[in-house]
Amino acid sequence: MRCIYSLMAFFVVAAGAQAQAPAPLPAELPPEVCLAKAEVKDGIQIRVTSARLVPQQRERVVKRDSKEVTEKYTVYSPVAVERLLRVDGKKVRVTTKAGKDVEPQVILNALAKDTPVIVSFDGAVDPFYLAVVRDDVLIITQERPALRQ
Repeated sequence: MRCIYSLMAFFVVAAGAQAQAPAPLPAELPPEVCLAKAEVKDGIQIRVTSARLVPQQRERVVKRDSKEVTEKYTVYSPVAVERLLRVDGKKVRVTTKAGKDVEPQVILNALAKDTPVIVSFDGAVDPFYLAVVRDDVLIITQERPALRQ
């Protein structure tokens, strides 16, 4: 009987030792997965294409209390949006997952055609989100704009 209690205690302690604390939740907004293409125009410019949901007002006829009534409703449709970012190394940076700046020629070679990238328009990407990103994916960060007072 002592043997059984000893084994049960061992498994309870072992299971508790394996339990890990949950990863801390991110403090920032998630980055976007976009397509990017680089070109040379007054330095390096990156054309970033992403999807946005745009609200559209629509109308439909419905029956209420045996009467036909026209009601308005909103739907959200995906629309491709392009942004042009000029890489200057300060406000807009291109880095690796490890945080190292990418050389201009490497940027041009890697983004010669539409290539998936991670883009943060809100400053640095929280490490929480980088856990699922491959090491060879480029990360474009745009400095968070200063608040106007």
